[in-house]
Amino acid sequence: MDAFLVIAIVDLIVLLIILRRIPKKLASRSWPQTAGLITKAEIIICGEYNENLRAEFAFTYKAAGSELNGNLSIVYLIISRFARKIIAEHPKGTTLIVRYNPTKPQVYFTELNKILALSSWIDAFIWPAFFLLTIMLVFHLIM
Repeated sequence: MDAFLVIAIVDLIVLLIILRRIPKKLASRSWPQTAGLITKAEIIICGEYNENLRAEFAFTYKAAGSELNGNLSIVYLIISRFARKIIAEHPKGTTLIVRYNPTKPQVYFTELNKILALSSWIDAFIWPAFFLLTIMLVFHLIM
């Protein structure tokens, strides 16, 4: 029973983190948008045993009369096919829509934020929680 409580607490923490990001996402819908140019789109193999992938993106965009840089990096892309698909759909040299905060143009939100955030939550929290839950259920059935 204690293990279920731990998982419930972890799930609650993850939910609170996700909910904390919703206001920025909603606010970004009204921000001005501009075209950004992807200058880097790479998959980097990482982890102690090279078991994880990291997708790294860099891009430039113009806002408030100046050219700004943005970066997105996501670790724990366990599903390599998904990571390669993201890179294939957004290769270096392509454009993406960048929404930026008009009062702080260096604060941005892109279509990649949505894709990469979903992947990171799945890889970092949901799969391990599912794995632990499965182990606990099997252990409970055995005992």
